[in-house]
Amino acid sequence: MNGRNREHSNTDVTTLHDRCERLVVITMGCVAILVIAPFAVFRFESGNYQMAILDALLIFAIGITIAHNRSASNKRFSNLALLIILSLAAIVVSMKLGIVGLMWTYPLIILYFFILSIRMATFASLMLLGILIAVFYHQQNTIFDTLAERLSYLASCFMAASQAAIFSSVTHGRRRVLEYGATRDALTGALNRG
Repeated sequence: MNGRNREHSNTDVTTLHDRCERLVVITMGCVAILVIAPFAVFRFESGNYQMAILDALLIFAIGITIAHNRSASNKRFSNLALLIILSLAAIVVSMKLGIVGLMWTYPLIILYFFILSIRMATFASLMLLGILIAVFYHQQNTIFDTLAERLSYLASCFMAASQAAIFSSVTHGRRRVLEYGATRDALTGALNRG
C-alpha cells in the first residue's frame, strides 16, 4: 500500500470515529429535547413558570448546539458547549427540584465519557459532584435525609462513571487497533510503503 492509501486508510478511521462521536452527541441531544419538552409543557400548565422557562431555554440551547454540530467542520466546540449547557442545567435543576434533578446527573456523567478523554471525563464528573455537594452544603438544605442516602448517591454516581470509563477505554483501545491495522502490513507489521 502506498503512502497515499495509508493516509487514506488512516483518514477513513478518523472520519469513522468522528462520525460516531457526532452521532452520539446528536442522538443524546435529540433524546434530551424529547425528554425535556413534556416537562416544560407540564410545568408551564401547572404554573411553575420559572422551571418551564428554564426547560425551554435548555431545549433551545441544545437545539442550537445540535445544529452547530451537524454543520460545523470542527465539532469540538459544539460538543464542549453541549456538555457545559447540560452541566449547568443539571446543577440548576438539582438546586430547584432536589433529588428529582439529581437523577439527571447519571446520563450526563455517561455522556462525559462518550465525548471527553477518560481523564477529562473523570475530572468533569468530580467537578459536577463537587459543585452539587458544595451547593447543597452552602444552602444547608440537604435533599438526603441520612448519611447513608448521600453515600449511596455518590456510590451510584461512581459506579456509573466507572462503567462508562471502562466502556470508553475499550472503545479507544479498539480504535487504536483499527488505526494500527490500517497503517501496517498484516503479515509483517511493517509500515505500509509510501
